[in-house]
Amino acid sequence: MDNSPVISLVIVDFFKAERVVDNVRMALKQKGDFSLQVVVIDNSCDPRNKRILEKLPKSDNVHVLYNNNNCGYVAACNEGVSLFSSDYVFLVNPDIAWKADTTITAILNKFASDERIGVIGTRQINDDGSTPDTVRRFPDLIAQVARRTFLRTLPLV
Repeated sequence: MDNSPVISLVIVDFFKAERVVDNVRMALKQKGDFSLQVVVIDNSCDPRNKRILEKLPKSDNVHVLYNNNNCGYVAACNEGVSLFSSDYVFLVNPDIAWKADTTITAILNKFASDERIGVIGTRQINDDGSTPDTVRRFPDLIAQVARRTFLRTLPLV
């Protein structure tokens, strides 16, 4: 019996089909002791986007669902998660580029390093090398002003 963990990658697409195809192809090249299943939920409701997604690799572990209406990101994530039973679920942005073929293994190793870890968020890097704001604290007036003015560039103490 194989004891390697099963990973479910859930990717919600909204008009980023070309990036999704690249994302899935790179994800399938990940190396490590795990089984990978991929589900793409297409919220675009667009025939052109669908034609591009039809270029995804034909495989037992790659599934695409084409929604008839945009049910929203969270509902689509829930739809994808409910399709499989797995040890780990990765909610993956559609335009992710897997920089190394050991990224999933590194994430699994991080999980294994501390039983208190329940969620991991990886660092997002834009195509131009910059890092976007991917998390925020609860909005307040000071934070809103700081984010929209020169105060944004000041070093944090």
